[in-house]
Amino acid sequence: FWLAFVAATALMVAPGVALLSPVGLSWGNRVLFAPVASAAAVAVLGIVYGVIGLHYNPLTFLLGVAVITAAAYGARRLWLGPLLPAQGPSWSRADWWALATGLLLGGAAWVIQFADKLAIPNAVSKTYDAPWHLSIIRHILETGNASTLTAGNIDPTVGSYFYPASWHGL
Repeated sequence: FWLAFVAATALMVAPGVALLSPVGLSWGNRVLFAPVASAAAVAVLGIVYGVIGLHYNPLTFLLGVAVITAAAYGARRLWLGPLLPAQGPSWSRADWWALATGLLLGGAAWVIQFADKLAIPNAVSKTYDAPWHLSIIRHILETGNASTLTAGNIDPTVGSYFYPASWHGL
C-alpha cells in the first residue's frame, strides 16, 4: 500500500513541478500546484494523443510533459523573459510548516476515509461506482486512449462519450 501511495504521489507531483518550473514560481508554489498541473497535462495529452492516434502510456505521458516543459522554457527565453521573474518570492519556514501541516491533515483525512471503505488494504473498493472507474482505467490500459472526449464510450447507456478522465489517466 505505502509503495503504491508513494508512487502515486510522485506521479502527481513530479510532472507538475516540471511543468511549472518555466513559469518562475517558487519551489513551494510549484509543489502546491503540481497535482493540478499534472492532471491538466494528462487531460490535454490524453485528448491530443487520442486525436493523433498516439498510444497513451506512462512513457508517452512523460515524453509529452518533457516537450511541453521544453517549449515553455523556450517561450520564456524568447518572448516572456522580461515579463516573468526569474523565481517567485521564497517561502518562509512558517509557510513550509503550514503546507506540511495541511498536507498531513488532508492526507490523514483521506486515509481514514479510504481505509473505512476497504475491508482489507489490497481489496477492490466496493463503492457503487467502482466498476465504472475501474472500467475506464482498463479501457485506457487496453486501448492507449486516455481522451476525455471518448472515455464515456465504455458504457453506451451514459448518453455521452465525454467523461473527465484525467485522474484515471494518471
